[in-house]
Amino acid sequence: MACQPFDPATKGQQLLHFSCNVLVFARTVLGAVLGAVLYAGRATVGIPLAPSKTPTVKQQQQAAQARKQQQQPSSSGLQSQHSIDEALHELHGLHLDQQADTTAAERSSGRYSSSGLGPGSSTSSSSGGPGGISAAAGSTKQRHSVWRPLRDYHMEADLARDIDAALAGEAAEPSGRRGLHLVVMGHVDAGKSTLMGRLLHDLGQVSQKEVHKNQKEAAQAGKASFAWAWILDERPEERARGVTVDVAVARFTTPKHDVTLLDAPGHRDFVPNMISGAAQADAALLIVDGSPGGFESGFFGEGANSNSNNSSALGFGAGTGDVGGQTKEHAQLARSLGVEQLAVVISKLDTCDYSQERYEYIKCQLLPFLKSVGYRESRLQWLPAVGPLGHNLVAKPSEQLLSSWWQGPTLVEAIDAFTPKLRNTGA
Repeated sequence: MACQPFDPATKGQQLLHFSCNVLVFARTVLGAVLGAVLYAGRATVGIPLAPSKTPTVKQQQQAAQARKQQQQPSSSGLQSQHSIDEALHELHGLHLDQQADTTAAERSSGRYSSSGLGPGSSTSSSSGGPGGISAAAGSTKQRHSVWRPLRDYHMEADLARDIDAALAGEAAEPSGRRGLHLVVMGHVDAGKSTLMGRLLHDLGQVSQKEVHKNQKEAAQAGKASFAWAWILDERPEERARGVTVDVAVARFTTPKHDVTLLDAPGHRDFVPNMISGAAQADAALLIVDGSPGGFESGFFGEGANSNSNNSSALGFGAGTGDVGGQTKEHAQLARSLGVEQLAVVISKLDTCDYSQERYEYIKCQLLPFLKSVGYRESRLQWLPAVGPLGHNLVAKPSEQLLSSWWQGPTLVEAIDAFTPKLRNTGA
């Protein structure tokens, strides 16, 4: 084999590579040596050691001795008992209560609990004085008791007095008025907000100035017929769309009740909001649109139409829709939420000349359904009302076509016939 010629460049590269390896090795060794030196002398240079949480042998022995002496009678001596408390305090950080027994008069006043923890109680240090030593000589169970019995907890005097006064005021309310939560429900555009807005005005809850303001703004927005509804529909999106979106809350007073009104939305997109209102109600008003075709849309569904018979002019006849409207859905949801008292208010009868035949037709259609979903006929009320004109709301109707056949209750009288649910306000 022929010898390769000597190449100075190749030999130089190998020598440089070897030198680099030697330097890396030397740096590693030097780092290890310096680390060992610093670890060995860290106490000298001031590097603190982390405190150990494990008890030392001496502490374990002291704890064992303390447990052993605790099991012995308290007559073992005050000095030994004092050392036990000191050992336990040092090992576990316990702060034993060494207060002397309170007098019988202090206990009867309720200022002290059976464990001695309360206003004015003092805690002695591990060195303790005579009072602390004598308390430490008591029973172990009493000294270590930290739970106070329920009878030792007392309501603040001012708060208890206010609650008692409020409950007494409700019980002795003049004229027997009680709180009633009333939800108003029904199909969209049945006239719920309009009816309730006019009722609030007739009861004096809404000023004439506010009514004029709503009428002016509604006319400017091209929605003059919504002026009464705007008393409750105050949100911009509700006024723009012409439908109630959220549950509107209002309060008024009748001769028997202090009513909290919950005006629920009728549109099917906002059924969850209606449920939140019905869940709080003691009773409900089911507003039914009595206009031609209005009842059918709310009861039979949007696909409802009238049969081609001699009653079609008034919108009579069964609908063809397979799915019922919100009149059905709201009545069924309210009953499932515990509402047992219902007043069916048939509105907009002015659109069909206050026809009694139309009123009786709607009642005959609704009654079997309401009974089928759980309403008892004895808890149902039926009445006509016209919201914009205020007929049969607070006073008897002045319209001759309506008063000629209706001598039943007004809307306020129907609300007074409801019975509020009993609530545990003293809990």
